[in-house]
Formats: sequence, C-alpha cells, structure tokens
Amino acid sequence: LDEFKAVLAHEFGHFAQRSMGVGRWVYLAQGIVTDLVARRDALDQLLHFVSNLDFRIAWVGWGLRLLVWALRAVIDQVFRVVLLLGRALSRQMEFQADRVSVRRAGSDSLVHALHRLGAADRGFSQAIGFVLSEAERGRRTSDLFALQTRFVERYREAHALTDYGLTPAQSDGRIFTKTVADAPVMWSTHPSNEDRESGCKKHYFPPHLHPPSPGAVSCCLLDTSDPA
Repeated sequence: LDEFKAVLAHEFGHFAQRSMGVGRWVYLAQGIVTDLVARRDALDQLLHFVSNLDFRIAWVGWGLRLLVWALRAVIDQVFRVVLLLGRALSRQMEFQADRVSVRRAGSDSLVHALHRLGAADRGFSQAIGFVLSEAERGRRTSDLFALQTRFVERYREAHALTDYGLTPAQSDGRIFTKTVADAPVMWSTHPSNEDRESGCKKHYFPPHLHPPSPGAVSCCLLDTSDPA
C-alpha cells in the first residue's frame, strides 16, 4: 500500500509542475516538423517536373530543390536540439516528482514500486498476448489481472528470482544496478531506475509502511498530518 501511495504522490507531483504544458507544444511541433521534413507534396512534384524540362528552365527547378533541401536540413537539425532540451526538461520533471513522492511516502516506497514495475510490464505483455491468442480461438479470458499475476509467478519460479515482482526484502541498501531491472518499455524516456533511486535516497526519509488492508487505503491517502 505504501508503494501505491508513493506512485500516486509522484503523479500528483507532476500535476503541480507548470512546465507540463511544454510537452504538448513539443509534441505539436514534432508533428509539424515531420510534415515539413519527411512529407513530399505538390510543391515537390512541381519542382521535380520543372527539373526535367529543357535545360534553360530546368536550372530553376534545380536551384529551388536545393533551397528546399537546405531549409529542411536546417529545420531538422534545429528541432533535434529542441527535442534534446525537451528530454532534459522531462528528466528533471521526473526527478522533481520523485522528490514529492519521497516526502509523502519515504525514500524506499517509490524505489520498491519501480522494482516491481519491470516484472509487471513483462507479465502484462505476456498476459495480453495470451488473451489475444485465446480470442482468436473463440475463447474468452475473464480475469486479466490474475493471468498477469500468474505469468509473474511462473517467471519468478522458472528463473529462481526470489523477489521478482515482489517488494525487495532489504529496505536500507541499494536495489538497482546498471545491469538489473531496467525501466519498462513504456517509460523508456524516463531516467534510469538507478539514477532515480540515487535521487530518492540522496536525502533519506524513512518509510511509513501501512498494512495492505482495504480499510487502510483511506487513511493512507487522506492523512495530511504525516510530516514526511
């Protein structure tokens, strides 16, 4: 339950960021630049037609095609810089949202959640593949979560990984290394789990663990007296 609290606090931390709107503008600009650089329209067809005419006219088409190519190349390179700046901003936004989570749930809870996400992502992909294959045979799957959970359990058993998909046993040491538990594919643009764990534990806040009972959910989420 403390991991659930940490993830919610992280997402609410994003809501408080005034820079969230930048991502929408970058996404919009990416679509425009993609059209300008990659799409070939009536103008390109016209220039290609002119370039194949008599030499006395064709040189105009050659010059204009060279000019259009140069403009596209410049726009492409400039936007690459914009994308790099946008990714750097996104990285800092993740670290800031992690700090909000740490203040509400402690330094370990979000790290433990990140540790479990890798297994959850793999199990979900396998479960979706199984559901689709069953659907092709006319069979219906009633509980996707139970199926995902079973895939995680089977992977843990098959590879003898005692804490795969589970909360790590230790709470005072480091969980992630450069070779263990990479971020799920859907968050491939985020900082590495190793860097996020370093940020969460740079100033250590002890965890505030709650028993995983349904009755504890409201207390966990609505308790505003918790100084952490």
